[in-house]
Formats: sequence, structure tokens, C-alpha cells
Amino acid sequence: MAKIGMIGGPGNIGLSFVEDLLAAGHEISIFTKTGRGAAALGDKVSVILGERQSASALRDFITTFRPEVIVDFVLFEPLHMEGIIHILEGTSIRYCFVSTVDTYGFPLSRLPMRESDPFASPLGRYAQQKRVCEEMLIGSSLNWTIVRPGYSSGNDFILSFHRHDGGLDLVPRLRAGRPVFVPDDGKTTINWGFAENCGRMIAAISVDPRTVREAFTCAHAFDITHDRYYEIMGGVLGVEPNLVHIPASYAMDFLVRADGSSLMENLTQFSLSFSVEKFQKFFPNFEWKLSLEEGFRRYVANADLTGRFRPTTHEIAEDRMISEWTRKRETYIPSDFEVLS
Repeated sequence: MAKIGMIGGPGNIGLSFVEDLLAAGHEISIFTKTGRGAAALGDKVSVILGERQSASALRDFITTFRPEVIVDFVLFEPLHMEGIIHILEGTSIRYCFVSTVDTYGFPLSRLPMRESDPFASPLGRYAQQKRVCEEMLIGSSLNWTIVRPGYSSGNDFILSFHRHDGGLDLVPRLRAGRPVFVPDDGKTTINWGFAENCGRMIAAISVDPRTVREAFTCAHAFDITHDRYYEIMGGVLGVEPNLVHIPASYAMDFLVRADGSSLMENLTQFSLSFSVEKFQKFFPNFEWKLSLEEGFRRYVANADLTGRFRPTTHEIAEDRMISEWTRKRETYIPSDFEVLS
């Protein structure tokens, strides 16, 4: 059994990662700022409080616990990658960096995207910084592994196609029969998964020495269309979704003007399709135990219990966009780009 050092508190992905490793008999120590996420684990893990940005605190944690494997969930800046490389150089410790599928860049060069396919330019600072961190790690002498989680919903987060609101507007709108926006014709794909399954994939990868100097996408093994995404939600809620299809370029322009930004700019205007064939070759017996339906059911139950959903009485940009599109769609002339695509 291995001694595993986890950097960052166990959140959506990290909790199932820890639980799977504990069930397999591994010893875990967590280096985290507050310890709140680890409280539910009780005395099953040791917790060391400290700032991720403090090289001395991080070095003390590693020196004291003496892990065989470190899994870093909260590294986002090249400066901190430089620091961990400096600390671990010359050691036999295996280092697993939790990156993101955003580093592949969009639009993807291939569907479904494999780890070996050409990368496009990453969109947005988060993806750009993660890409730089990956490149620094690959160029180092460490015993590294890179994991790239896909879009993993959890008990407190679900993805809409245009806002970072965690689904707090989306579910009430679906329940009330309000119209919900879908880009283009609804056939764009999304690789929708749940954090519990993703965390378990990372757990399997992190303790297997065969994964040293390898990179893996951590996602569900299939894609669905945008329409199907909302149909699954409607099935769980017992409603028929009222879907309104709007050209992605038209919607993105409206939403950026209305809200200042939109998920569509860097993400949901593109087909998101990721291959997990490489992971399956390494771990042929792995099972994605949490279904999309059950994962969404848990999310809804948790948000209902905590009273987090917003009332449908307030107007959001989606309402104004749908109203405008309903008036203009008969006379709408697509751009050259839309015609070509």
C-alpha cells in the first residue's frame, strides 16, 4: 500500500479520489488551507494546514509525511509548478498533476480527442496557464503523471451552456416549463460526466507505477448531444424540456453584450468529445459506477435540501435573448462562417 500526499482539500473530484484510495488500504495525508473539505473524513486521513503558495510549508509537509505519491489538485500557476519541481527534483516521489481537458485547446483537432492528437491554442487564461504548467512538468526530470479531468458535475454544480451559475437558474426553468437556450441545432456534443467517477479514475492512475510519464483524459466513455443533455435532466425532473435552438454566434454575441462574458466563448460553442481509450487500455476493469441520471438526481436533491435554486420570477439574459430571437429569427441572415460550418 502507498503513502499518498494530496495537495488541496477534497472537493467534488477529490472526495471520491480519497474514498477509493482509503478503501484500497492506502495511507493519505492532505495538505490544505482550511481543512473544511476533509472534515467529513474524520480520522481516516491526516490533515496538515498550510498555504499552497508557501514553498517552505509545502516542503515541510513532504519532508514530514514522506509520501511515495503526491497528487496536486490546486496548482494553477507556472510559478508554483516551478516550486514543486524544485522541491521534488532528485527524489523518487511520483508526482501527479491535475490539469484539465481545456489544455487541448478548442476547437478540438479530432473528435473524439485523444491524448496523442495535436493540441490547438488554449482559450482563456486558466487553460493557458495549465498548458504552460504541463509543458514545464514534461520537460522536468520528475516522475510525473498528468490527468486531465473533463466536465465533471457534482452535488453542487451542473453545467449550463452559457453561464457559470452552477445550474441554479437552469433547473427551476426546466421545472417551470420556461424556454431554455440550446446552441445551434442541438446536435453539438458534450462529454458530460460526474466528479465521483472522475475522482475514482484519478485514484486508479495515481497509484499505478505504469502511469509515470503518461497523460490521461479523465472523462466518461461516451458523448451526448446538447439536446440529449437537457432531455436527461427533463427525465429526472419529470418534465418535457422547452428547448429553443439559437445559432451559437448570434447567442454568444448577445450573451457577451448582456453579461460581459459567456461560457460559449471558450467552451460550449464547440463539440466536446474526448477519448478514454488510453485509460481503458491501462485499466480495462474500471467501471463508471455513477450514471448521468443518478448523478443529476443527487445534484437536484442537494440543491433542494439547501434551498440554493433561484426563483424563476427574475429575468436573466437568457430570457431577453430568447425573446429577441423569437422576434428576429424569420429575418435572420447567417454570417458567412455559419453558412460554411
